Amino acid sequence: MCKKSQAEATILRDRTKGLDARGNVGVNTQAESNWAVATLSGLDNDALDLLDNDLKRIYAATQNRGPNVKAKASKFHKGFEKFYGKDGSGQPSAQDLVGLMLEKEYDWKSAVDYLASSDGKANKALREQCRGKREFDEDRGRIQGRTRQNSFVNPHAGITDRTFRQEETENIFGKEVVHAKGFFEGDPKSATYQKFAKQGAPFIAGVSGTMQGLAMSWEIGKPLGSIKDQQQQDTERAKREKTAGIYMATLLAGGHHSASELLFSAKSYGLFPDVTDPLTNYPQAMQELGARFKQLGLPGDLSPKAGGTWRDARQAVADSLAELQGEITDVYKTEAYANTLGQAFTANVVNKLATLFTNDLADKLDVIAALVSDADKPKREKAIKEAAVMIKQARKQLDANLVTGLDENPFRPMAIRKTLSAALDQVAGMAR
Repeated sequence: MCKKSQAEATILRDRTKGLDARGNVGVNTQAESNWAVATLSGLDNDALDLLDNDLKRIYAATQNRGPNVKAKASKFHKGFEKFYGKDGSGQPSAQDLVGLMLEKEYDWKSAVDYLASSDGKANKALREQCRGKREFDEDRGRIQGRTRQNSFVNPHAGITDRTFRQEETENIFGKEVVHAKGFFEGDPKSATYQKFAKQGAPFIAGVSGTMQGLAMSWEIGKPLGSIKDQQQQDTERAKREKTAGIYMATLLAGGHHSASELLFSAKSYGLFPDVTDPLTNYPQAMQELGARFKQLGLPGDLSPKAGGTWRDARQAVADSLAELQGEITDVYKTEAYANTLGQAFTANVVNKLATLFTNDLADKLDVIAALVSDADKPKREKAIKEAAVMIKQARKQLDANLVTGLDENPFRPMAIRKTLSAALDQVAGMAR
């Protein structure tokens, strides 16, 4: 077997396990990507003010840091002046600001990274709070693989591959956006990568240096620990966390990092202290992070909706059956047995198919999604095993004569096997 065939076989095998082309759990990449788009699409005035102030801070800092940083941040400066004017008095829209941060001609991310490098040299101890950790320094978990051109530059948002990409994240950007997921991949031999994989946490490019630089710069400006009044400290932390949430959505939508990779860096500087480490309990971390975002006025739906995926697939099949039944009824409407035929179709086709592929799987997936704490681990593991059995049984049912006959019927050929098989591939990641 040639290498290409082996690679294709591996992808197909992983897909039936609910994994994408990078080995990530597909429903988790979907949930994170959808959250990122929802966040950037619905920034409230407070969020826009926070983002506006921080972009102005970055602009000023990279202008004044010295000729080297200023030169390297020149593309960002050009974009900033386009939207704000050279005097900074412009009022760009939310869409303008997202474009400033993600469109490659402005290279906002590199400006932040160059600034972080300069900050880190002058504040080594603070830099090492994140970069000194094993997951960043010794073993970042990533290697540079082959460049996937369609994944590297495209107008889509998020970290899904094309199999798991949903309508909510398709063609979001007016221009092509560079995605780091197109040329980085996880190293299966890496202990850090294995931590992500064990938890089902998507791995894109390793712990985020960009988020590290942003969070570090806020600490340089005003250490949280220096604010003695607890209420004032909580207020300042909330501002930083909301700003971090906007940047997390930006970097996630741009395909640079996953939520866990971004959260790791933010937590290194005192942000989101009440959110669980995603490398010890990813489902709980995403639930807690989402709850915190809701408190801050950002969308908080970071948990996968695998149950909904299966329900949607069943509904799509039910709708197709209704269309087929309507067509058959129309053909035989003048016959004396028309009513009997309709009743027989409902009993022997519609109801039987609903019995073969029930909503029990969706309900079980909902249970798994709700059981996220360490205390719930035994119940979660039991539910995962039960869901795996259900998925296996459903795959067997796809070969039933009823499914084959419906897919090949002469009135209106259907795609029941294809629809349900694709849904099973998508939700299988919840039962791993």
